[in-house]
Amino acid sequence: MTLIPCEEVANELHELIPLEAKGVRSKGAVEACINRAFIQVYGINPFTDVFTQAAALLYSFISFHPYNDGNKRTALLITWVFLSLHGYTFYFPRDVVEFVKSLADLSVEGTEDDMRRIATWIRGNPDHAIEEGGCVENEIFGIDEDAIYAHFNNTRVSFMGLKEISVKIRKETI
Repeated sequence: MTLIPCEEVANELHELIPLEAKGVRSKGAVEACINRAFIQVYGINPFTDVFTQAAALLYSFISFHPYNDGNKRTALLITWVFLSLHGYTFYFPRDVVEFVKSLADLSVEGTEDDMRRIATWIRGNPDHAIEEGGCVENEIFGIDEDAIYAHFNNTRVSFMGLKEISVKIRKETI
């Protein structure tokens, strides 16, 4: 089972970012970005683990550009929330700005190889994640997803001490 942040979470995260032009570019664009990471094609999910799903989520928000502004920053935040729900704390690597800009230019096409490269960047080296960036297991790692869903769905949590956001998630068997 996979816990997936809903559109409302992405929109609230987007609102946290100081921007000149807020708002969604087209109806359904945010949901499409979220769904792409968890889509099944002929019963097969091309993104089979939490890191490739996180990579697809990050890439989708950056490349599909659902918001008028702040897509790369929102992509990083929604990816951080997704990984947190799955038991990982994502420390942004030092090259985060350059990396997300490279995803925004059209040289990255979203191929399977691209997703693996993005997933490797997200995963990082767990032994050095705090210093160099990457993921480490957090306090909810290994807890049953049904328990996480029951505890967090439709609650409000303080996000990085900035603002409370709604946590609305859905669970899907992928």
